[in-house]
Amino acid sequence: MSYPLQKSDDEWQAVLNKEQFRVLREKGTEAPFTGKYDKHLPDTGVYTCAGCDALSTKPTTSSSPAAAGLLILTASQVL
Repeated sequence: MSYPLQKSDDEWQAVLNKEQFRVLREKGTEAPFTGKYDKHLPDTGVYTCAGCDALSTKPTTSSSPAAAGLLILTASQVL
């Protein structure tokens, strides 16, 4: 599989903060139901990938933050 954005780890670290790099590049995660967005259920807006700005989900496409997180991680795999 080829990815549209080809960057070295140093290049990614220059554009992502530590947590974004850990999640997007090192497949990091947090324990279930512990994150600051666990109860975050907005009804407007969109979620985009922090690395490439690709649309990953809209609040209306998911009924739970956990499901939204899965969509965000799926979108981040294009990096």
